[in-house]
Amino acid sequence: MKTLKTIKPVIFYLALFFFFSCKSITIEKVANEIVIVNNLTKNNSFYFLDESLLNKEIVLLGEATHGDGKTFEIKSKLVEYLVKEKGYDTFAFEARDFFEIEFINGNLQLEGVLDDTFKQNWVRRWSPWGPSKEIQTLVDLIENNKLNYIGLETFSLNSYPSDQSFIYIKNRLDSLNLNKYNSKVWDNISKIRKKMISYKDSVSEQEFESYIENLEVFYKEISDTAYQENLFLLQTIENTITATKIDRFASPSTTDEKLDEFIRLRDAQMAKNLIWYKIRNPQSKIIGWMANFHAAKELRGVDFADGDISRYSKFTVFGEHIAKKHGELVFSLAFTSSRGTSKMPYNMESVEEVKINAPENSLEKKLDLKNVNYGYIDFNKLKKRKPRLKESKFNSIMLGYTNQAGNWLDVFDGLLYIRENNIATPINQ
Repeated sequence: MKTLKTIKPVIFYLALFFFFSCKSITIEKVANEIVIVNNLTKNNSFYFLDESLLNKEIVLLGEATHGDGKTFEIKSKLVEYLVKEKGYDTFAFEARDFFEIEFINGNLQLEGVLDDTFKQNWVRRWSPWGPSKEIQTLVDLIENNKLNYIGLETFSLNSYPSDQSFIYIKNRLDSLNLNKYNSKVWDNISKIRKKMISYKDSVSEQEFESYIENLEVFYKEISDTAYQENLFLLQTIENTITATKIDRFASPSTTDEKLDEFIRLRDAQMAKNLIWYKIRNPQSKIIGWMANFHAAKELRGVDFADGDISRYSKFTVFGEHIAKKHGELVFSLAFTSSRGTSKMPYNMESVEEVKINAPENSLEKKLDLKNVNYGYIDFNKLKKRKPRLKESKFNSIMLGYTNQAGNWLDVFDGLLYIRENNIATPINQ
């Protein structure tokens, strides 16, 4: 029996050693696939992506965090390449709302609804990227080229676009002969909305449900009777419903369960807004700018590092929705780094600088040891050549520079590696 007791821990440690050895071998194989590319901050050539981009109509450009200045700079140059060399004509924004961006697009229904000054210097008001020096190439591109835009987000309930969209909805409903709409119903909705904005905690569950239910009733009746003539109105109502539901979770004491529901609502609406645009503009070629997190096509294959490892399977992110709808037309490119610093472009004490230091067991550390400043790994090509690799989990810091194990080859289509990142620099500095 003593011998058996001795053998059991030996077997355990051997199994543990084998497990980590397999991960290390997988990382080595993936890292060896890197294609060294030129200094992308100086050379605006991204021809190494041409094969990956073949027949792709939606390109999602991620970033590890929203403070990666070098990533901002290179993404801006990549957007310029996609527009000028590959014919992409539409730019989709994380953190800009659907309604305001339709105004920027020149939607005729919004003439006089939003103030024209809203169009002035509008890219620089795009938080948190707008104040960054590193997106100057993108700013110049938008100013000097005729592009279309998609606001992926719903608006904040307490905002100017939200106020104006509410006025727009009322004016449109007034012009329609709906059975379920009258001034009394709208007055009640308006009172609840004002209460939600000014005294949110005092809004009862019954009031909240009544508000949502009335908007949903309007949506259904319009869909049933005058769908084609009111596509934009319907999408605005849908965004209003989602914004209201999201507002319920805007609290410092939000639990993990509520945060998960927030992600479900937000990312689903982001996807609906892009899909709505793509259906109406089937020939469009779209570039999406967002976090790696939102651009992920199969996030549930990653083990969440801070708590329940299965947490990523409890919601569906934007990229997963888009990949399900548009399939092979979608290309998702993650960005990552192994060293440097990251900070959003604000000189405020509340905005902290993040040190990037790739852990020893991560893909980024293995890439760092290769002394490669810029490189590209085509995950799709790698999976075709070495299909067994996709079954192996390995560690990476692609999501917020947090070390997590995952089937990363399925999460993104490709990875653009920037060895050393730097903070996003405020334009007023």
